[in-house]
Amino acid sequence: MQNGKPLSPADLYGWYMKIADAVSIKRSDYSEEVSYFLDFYSMLDDNDKLEVLSILLDDIGNALYDIEEKYMRDSGFLTNNNS
Repeated sequence: MQNGKPLSPADLYGWYMKIADAVSIKRSDYSEEVSYFLDFYSMLDDNDKLEVLSILLDDIGNALYDIEEKYMRDSGFLTNNNS
């Protein structure tokens, strides 16, 4: 993305599968959903693909932030013990 060239559908699929491995997602169902999404992604021109990838990066970052906040709160790291 940095050089203005979007990921190929095969490269994007590879990243989705790395995410699946990292969080133990049931691969068969997930793989079907990813393939469905990539069919649409493949139809886009490069500018639209770059826009989709930008949105995905933002969404992934937001999701990771939400997970981290919940984990820290559930672990007691974000509680105020000064009361």
